[in-house]
Amino acid sequence: MTDGHLDAHTLLARKLKAFQHFLTATRELKAALATTSTGAIQRLLQDRDELIRIIAVLDDAIGKNDSLERSFSRSHKSEIIIEIRQTLELIASENLACEELAAFHCREMKNGLNETRQIGTGFRVYTRSTDALGRPPKFISFRS
Repeated sequence: MTDGHLDAHTLLARKLKAFQHFLTATRELKAALATTSTGAIQRLLQDRDELIRIIAVLDDAIGKNDSLERSFSRSHKSEIIIEIRQTLELIASENLACEELAAFHCREMKNGLNETRQIGTGFRVYTRSTDALGRPPKFISFRS
């Protein structure tokens, strides 16, 4: 085992570990979106941003590692790359579920705001002090 072998394997193993943490954070985000826990959602989005930065740093290190290709056997490299690919597929699936939940909540919020606006418009018609011509509003008298 050479130092280059350890470096390449360590870099890929760390990248896999970062993706696994990202998958966990994405699953937790999906659960938080289902319960609309805004504090948890914010924290998990920040966690995922940090993991993305870590993965970018690892990608840079892997890209600069000239010994990566020759540092360890193809079968060993293939195993870890297959594991990374499988983890990425799971992340994509979970992320799609998060997007769908977020879109659902956005539609619900939009509908709620539209309903509130319509109620407010109707309320303003009955509460304004004059009509378009400056006359006071007409009220129905229930006295006989």
